[in-house]
Amino acid sequence: LAMPQPRQQTSTPRRVGVREFRGNLTSFLKQVEDGQRFVLTSQHKVVAEIGPPSSDVVIRKPGALRGKIKVADDFDSLPEDVLRSVEDGTEAAARYDALLWWLNDDEEFGNLREALSAT
Repeated sequence: LAMPQPRQQTSTPRRVGVREFRGNLTSFLKQVEDGQRFVLTSQHKVVAEIGPPSSDVVIRKPGALRGKIKVADDFDSLPEDVLRSVEDGTEAAARYDALLWWLNDDEEFGNLREALSAT
């Protein structure tokens, strides 16, 4: 296999086989850093697309929300009727009941709660 040649950023992604990409990963990643996009193929089928991240990608900072989120004291507890329905094997009903119970405490979800209760 020939070593990939550096390319200028283009609007059309370059098609590359997975084996060739894997065999020359470092070189291809340097091209991605330079703005090149690639469409990876396996057995003539497109399986992935790789390119530089879009400008709206935000790098998550661990702990950035520390102290800003409050978890309710009863977060991990369920009402007895919901717990009983889980133990009885009516799992779908239990999920539904748990969802309604959770939505019941949040006014923002009032319309959704009403719609779910009507079904």
